[in-house]
Amino acid sequence: MSSTLYYNGTVITVDPGVPDGTALLVRDGKIQAVGEYQALLALRDRGTKLVNLEGKTILPGFVDAHSHITMAKLFPHFSPPPVGEIDSIPKLVEAARQELDAHPPKKGKWFVGMGYDNAYFPDSRHPTRHDLDAISATVPIALIHVSAHVGVLNTLALKEAGITADSAVEGGVIHKDPATGEPTGLLEERALTGLLGGKAAMPSFSAILRSVREAQDLYAQNGITTAQDGAANPSTKTLYRALGLLGGMKIDVYAYMLIDGGRKGLLTFHSSFLLE
Repeated sequence: MSSTLYYNGTVITVDPGVPDGTALLVRDGKIQAVGEYQALLALRDRGTKLVNLEGKTILPGFVDAHSHITMAKLFPHFSPPPVGEIDSIPKLVEAARQELDAHPPKKGKWFVGMGYDNAYFPDSRHPTRHDLDAISATVPIALIHVSAHVGVLNTLALKEAGITADSAVEGGVIHKDPATGEPTGLLEERALTGLLGGKAAMPSFSAILRSVREAQDLYAQNGITTAQDGAANPSTKTLYRALGLLGGMKIDVYAYMLIDGGRKGLLTFHSSFLLE
């Protein structure tokens, strides 16, 4: 058995039945006792490791109020300050170009990025397909807004998706240039999610598994021990089941099913993903 005694700090329990203390004893990964240092010292064994907190505070793990942990590390992020540095369309284009050069997608796959926020851009406008064409005209590109309800496709991605001036999507919006009637590249709701749930835009199943492992590390590093998946579907149930069987669940995840059962959700896997 392994144990660690943290002392010389403040331990907040948020539990009326367990008083706060200045020391915490952990044995085999579970909290054994909270209290004063001298009292806990009597409970240690020969191999107990002592850690001086030097006045720091230990808190219970945070509970994430609203996020989508399955998406947190799935695609490269192009976030504005203070998370990132993307506060203009030129910066977005350049950052996406560098990421594409460093990690080009496999043949037949799209390059997908997340997290841009036009509210931080000087003119507050969304990028268009022409802006994304400057990233690449030979690779299909989709950049998803920080809200995940809006995104932009470049010209090649629009072509591969079959989106034209005559296209319309129930439950979604395809923005069109008022002068020409041609799609600008900006899509809303199911006009976007219906495409990004497809095999060309989604990474392989093994890559998705890896991204959720990394996302759990990110959450845990920031003190979050319970996360949410606010848009779950049968595919994400399969994902969590696979992670559980592989011993890959490090934190608690509450998954909330979409009202339609997730049939048209963003993170929809295909059986062929298992073979990639």
